[in-house]
Amino acid sequence: MPAETLFNALVTPLKMCKDPGYPPPTQFIGSIYDQDGNPNTASLLARSYGVLQSPEKDYRPSGSEVVLNVEKDAVYGGVFFAHYGHFLLETLARAWFLVENTTDDVYFHICLNDKIIRQGVDFDGLPIWQKQLLSATFLRSDRVKFILGVTKFNCLKVPSPGLVIQKFCEKEQALAMATIGRRLCENHPHQLANLKNKIWLSRSSLNRGAIAGEAEFEQALVKEGFSIVHPEKLSMSGQIKLFEMAEVIAGIEGSAFHTLLLSGEPKAKLFHFKRGRVKNNNYPMLAEACGFDAEFYDFFIKYGELRSKVENLQNILQDLSKIWDVFFQHGLVERETYTDDLLESRLQELDQQSKRDFPNLFH
Repeated sequence: MPAETLFNALVTPLKMCKDPGYPPPTQFIGSIYDQDGNPNTASLLARSYGVLQSPEKDYRPSGSEVVLNVEKDAVYGGVFFAHYGHFLLETLARAWFLVENTTDDVYFHICLNDKIIRQGVDFDGLPIWQKQLLSATFLRSDRVKFILGVTKFNCLKVPSPGLVIQKFCEKEQALAMATIGRRLCENHPHQLANLKNKIWLSRSSLNRGAIAGEAEFEQALVKEGFSIVHPEKLSMSGQIKLFEMAEVIAGIEGSAFHTLLLSGEPKAKLFHFKRGRVKNNNYPMLAEACGFDAEFYDFFIKYGELRSKVENLQNILQDLSKIWDVFFQHGLVERETYTDDLLESRLQELDQQSKRDFPNLFH
């Protein structure tokens, strides 16, 4: 994979795109410009369905706008996301280059808003899981920098991404992510105890994107020797080690399955059940890149009443009996069938709870 070196490059900060004049699916405005003032289009954030980042229309770089001049060699890290899944897949998309570069400062685009401008952003203010992942990637936290204004670089290395959402994950990228996971676990030993070899990754404690009847389904799984794991309650090292210690990991799709990127030992057999209406190719793509044996199923029935356009905010009705059939066919449960006649009412209960907690999602 290539890494381009730009001299006398100028980088504009990232902001949300509010201008309908930009082509879809543009979400962010901000770019890297070479010494001739041309935008570096290869570095723009892209996914399988298009480019989400755009240079500003009719913008001409000017040295008078520069608020920071970086004289040392530096590396462009990409776009910094707060969301766990997007952080693993996109913020660390250049890990194949970053884990080998142990000296240069790394500059990330971060989407500016009033809160960030008022409070500033630095390493110490990040969540624990982000700090652990960045420390394992860069070894020194002081190398992590953010582009908060127009910045000029004497020498900027711009590696291409080793992973593009729903498009590809290069083998070198998967190996680099496993290196990050190994370093993290060495510095932060996991504390997993009393876990069975069969794991169900639960969403039942989440207050959005819940699965109707999952808590009751989990009670039946426990009787069949499953451990119910709420990934958000585990340490990062604990989440990583799940994929290296368990024989079976099953669950409804979500960012918890992205953690397999950080596992260097693909031991677990994966049973993955699609959560929404649209297929997300990230999950088979990552499982293949990391060498996991995985099976994928679609037992989605319908969404709840939420009007949100974002699927992961919506409550879901799944055919849990078919999930149970898969387990029975693979010898993971002894009981032949599972039924829950209250699924429709359970979905309504979830929606009522969401209406109380997140009324803005119902409009």
